[in-house]
Amino acid sequence: MRKSSFIRESITIEPNLDIGFVEVTPEMIRPYTPYHWHDSYEIIYVMSGSMTVQTLPVSKTTYVSGSVICTPPYQIHDITASKDTHFILAMIPSEVMRKYIPDLDQITFMIPKVVTSEIERTKLETLQKTMYQMLVAITFQEHGYLLRFQSSFFELMYQLYHNYSHYNKPATQIDKNYERLQQILSYVQDHYTSVITIDEISSYVNLQPQYFCHFFKKYMGQSFLSYVYEVRISKIEKDLLQTTDSIGTIAERHGFTNIDLFRKKFYKKNQCMPREYRRR
Repeated sequence: MRKSSFIRESITIEPNLDIGFVEVTPEMIRPYTPYHWHDSYEIIYVMSGSMTVQTLPVSKTTYVSGSVICTPPYQIHDITASKDTHFILAMIPSEVMRKYIPDLDQITFMIPKVVTSEIERTKLETLQKTMYQMLVAITFQEHGYLLRFQSSFFELMYQLYHNYSHYNKPATQIDKNYERLQQILSYVQDHYTSVITIDEISSYVNLQPQYFCHFFKKYMGQSFLSYVYEVRISKIEKDLLQTTDSIGTIAERHGFTNIDLFRKKFYKKNQCMPREYRRR
């Protein structure tokens, strides 16, 4: 709507609706969203441009115009989007889905990236059309739009359940590791503006410091400190574009007390300085 960094991302639920729903145009695009997770189903319809989603353990998939992506709750992932990406995002809370799909916890919704038959193509086109109808209803808000939106929402859930549900395998040790990663990411989200030591975070998840560093690097593909910097820079990028606060104020707000270190990390990620980034 790029969701990235081991953090829990909150999505505002629309008034009078059961879900979060938003259209993201190229002007609104954040090229990169660090690793993060939701407690909702994230459904994205890529209307134009392209989007790469990387999940843990490391699996990277690029989606092009016409793709529909379903990321389940608690799946840690990041998102990278091209500057011309235009998409629709629906966030459906698990408790809402569970009211109508009793066996929700036993299934995963798997939408193929590539359709190879006319039947699959028809199913995908129906899914695209349903999400677009939801967008039209919420955008123009004509008389009875809530009824139109909710009827399309129920149709969306039905299509996911009827056409794309697969039963899960039993839980494994990998699932337990994901739970620990979620704890780590949530902690970073809550404390990234302060110094987080390895002793502090490893104690929080009941791991020895040395093993914690190995564990985090194995599953995240980067050091813990690099990840914290990534989260801070992602927050700063947003404030640079959405506020008129000074660069120093923004950097300090998000945990950088050393302005030279901040500029170095920012340039490494964006290949430009903060002032230039703001003028884009």
